[in-house]
Amino acid sequence: MTRQLRHALLVLLAAVMACGGSETPTATLKLVSDLTILAHGRPPPPEDADRAAAAIAEGRLDVDTLIEDLLEAPRLGAVAKSVVVTPSGVIKSGQPVPRATLRTVQVEGKGVYTLGRTCTLEDSVKVRPWWRTKGTVRVCNHAYRPDVLVSEDGRMCGASTMLPGGAEGCGCGPRLMWCVRNDKQRTAMLASLRAEVDDTVAFVVNHDLPLEQLFLMNATVRDRYVETIYRRSAVAAGADPDILDARDHPSTPTLLPRDDLIEGQHAGILTAAGLIFTSDALRGVMRDYYSHLWCARTSSSGVTTERVMNLGVVDLRVGDGWQQLAAMDICTDCHARLDYGMQFFAGYPSSTMGIDFRPDQALDGAGPLYSKHIGDQRGVDALTPQGFARLALTQPEFGECMAEKVVGHVLGDRATPDDRDAVLLAFEDEHTYKAMMRIALQRFAAHATTPAGATDSDPVRPPRAGLADHADDSGVVEDGVALPMELVRSVDNHCAHCHDGIDLVDLTGTHLPASTVNFMLEQVAFGSMPLGPSEFTVHDRDAFVEAAITTLWPEPAAQEEARAFFASGQMAHATHRFRAATNTVATRAEVSKIKYMRGLQTTVEPRDRSFTPGMATSIGLVALEACKSAGNTGDDLRACVLDASKPEHVLSGPVN
Repeated sequence: MTRQLRHALLVLLAAVMACGGSETPTATLKLVSDLTILAHGRPPPPEDADRAAAAIAEGRLDVDTLIEDLLEAPRLGAVAKSVVVTPSGVIKSGQPVPRATLRTVQVEGKGVYTLGRTCTLEDSVKVRPWWRTKGTVRVCNHAYRPDVLVSEDGRMCGASTMLPGGAEGCGCGPRLMWCVRNDKQRTAMLASLRAEVDDTVAFVVNHDLPLEQLFLMNATVRDRYVETIYRRSAVAAGADPDILDARDHPSTPTLLPRDDLIEGQHAGILTAAGLIFTSDALRGVMRDYYSHLWCARTSSSGVTTERVMNLGVVDLRVGDGWQQLAAMDICTDCHARLDYGMQFFAGYPSSTMGIDFRPDQALDGAGPLYSKHIGDQRGVDALTPQGFARLALTQPEFGECMAEKVVGHVLGDRATPDDRDAVLLAFEDEHTYKAMMRIALQRFAAHATTPAGATDSDPVRPPRAGLADHADDSGVVEDGVALPMELVRSVDNHCAHCHDGIDLVDLTGTHLPASTVNFMLEQVAFGSMPLGPSEFTVHDRDAFVEAAITTLWPEPAAQEEARAFFASGQMAHATHRFRAATNTVATRAEVSKIKYMRGLQTTVEPRDRSFTPGMATSIGLVALEACKSAGNTGDDLRACVLDASKPEHVLSGPVN
C-alpha cells in the first residue's frame, strides 16, 4: 500500500469516526448554516451563525427575514453561475486563449522573442505587441509573419491545427495576437475568460434582472484580456491591428457592450469567449447550450449497431448531409435540435479551424429551431446567435429548466411536486433567480422544521390509460413475474412514457422478467430513476420499493432482508455542492482560502450529491490541507482535521 493511499484511508476513517462521535449541532443552527451555504456557497462565520440562531430561537428574527438578507448579499450572484450554467463534463480547456507561448533568447546581447528555433539580429524585427501600450519588443521574423492569416483550406492561424511556429507557416500574426509572452500571462487570460461568465451571471442575479437577459444582452462583464480576444476577431477579419490596444477599456472588469461583426452576433454568455469555444466542434457546444437552457440531455435510446448499419449511409456529420442526419430515424431525437441549432452559430468555427469569429462564415437569412425531433419545430428566426436565443428563451423548456436547476440545488431529490410547482410559478411571475431562490429556500426551511415522521399526504392519482387497463385483479400471467396492480400503476404513471418498447429497456406489459424487476428496484430505490422533473414523490418511491420487494421475494424473511438493503437508509445523505463543501471545511479550519481541488465531484448533478466514500475522502484531504495552512501541527492538527471534516458540516438538511 502506498503512503498516499494509506494517508487517504486514514483521513476517511477519521471522517467516519467524526460522524459517529460528534455532538450534533442544534436544528436552528444547522438551518442557518444550510440556508447560507445554499445561497452563498459558504457557511457564515461561526459567531454570526450563533447570533442568528439565537435570534431565531428568541423570536427576534424570523427565517423569512434571514432569507431576504441572504438574497440581498452580493455572494448570491457569485454562486448562481454554478446553478444556472450546467457543469460540463469534459471540455476543451484554453480556447480561445493563444496556445503558442513565446520564449526569450539572447542574441548579440539583446532579448529576442521566438518560437522554436532562434534567429540572428538581422532576421528579427521590432513589434509593439498586443499586451504593451508603449514601446516595442524584438521578435524573430519566422515567429512574427503578420501577413499569414489563413491557409488554402480555410484554417485560420491560431487554430489547433495552425499553431504559430508550425509547418503551416503561421507566426504570431499582427501585434503577436496569436501568442502569449509567457505561461503566467496565459494563466491570467484563462482566469479572465472564466471570470467573464461568472461576473456576468452575478451582475444579472444581483441586479434582479430577468434570467433571459443573461442569454440575450450584448454586454458582458470583462477585463482587458477578454476585450482583446474580441478585438482579435475584428483584426482577423481585416480591421486595423491598432484596435488591439485596449487602453480605452477599463482596467477592472466592467459591464460593457461588445462590438458586433455582424448584426445579432452576440447573445449574452452564449457568445462569451469562455463558453463558445469549450469544445473542438460546434456540435459539442450546442449540446452544452441546450443543457444550459432546456436541461436537455443527449440520448442513445434504441440505438444499436444493427439499426445504424441499416441506415445505409457512411458519414453525414460533415458537409450538407447534416439535414438528412437530423431527420433520420434514431438520430432525429438529438440531431434535429443540435444540427439546426448549429446554423445560428455558423460564424464560430471548430477550434481546429480557428479561435476567432469568422463573419464570412456566418449564414444569411432565417432558419428553424427544433426541440424533441424533426417534427417538433419551435419557430423561425434570423440565423444569428441572437435569433437562436430569441427562439430558445421563449419555449416552456427554458422556465422549467431554470426552476428545476434551483429546485435541484436547494432541495435535491427531496423536492415534492408542490415544491417544483411553486418555484416554477415564481419564475413565471418574475423570471428572476432571486424569486425562485426565495421560494426554494423557504420550502427548504419548512421541510427542515417538519417534525420527524410527519409526511404530507399525497392524493391518489388515477393511472393513465395504458398498462393498468390490461391487468386483472389477480395479476396472474403465463410467464415472468406478475406485477401487482400498485406496481403496474406506478410503472404506467412514471416509467412507461420513456420505456415503451422503443427504448432498449421495455417496461410495457403486465409481467416482466425477474431480472428486469430487480433492475427497476435498484434504479428507483437509490434515486437513479425516474430522470428529470417528475411527480414521483418520496411516498411514491417507498410504495414502489415495497411492491417490488414483495413481488420478487415471497418469503417474509427474504423480504425483511431486502427492506434492510433497499428501504432502510442505505442511501447516503445529501450534501451541498462540492465547492460549497470545501468552503465550509475552510471556514471550520479558520482559513480564508484553500487550494482548489479538481475532481468529478464538481460535475455531479444535484440529485446525485451525497456523502459517498469519495466525498468523505475528498473532504478529509481538504481539511488536512486547510488545517496545515492554518499553522496547526501535532495534536492540534489532528483535532482541527477531525472538526473540519465532520460530515454534518457538509450535509444538506437535518442530520438524522
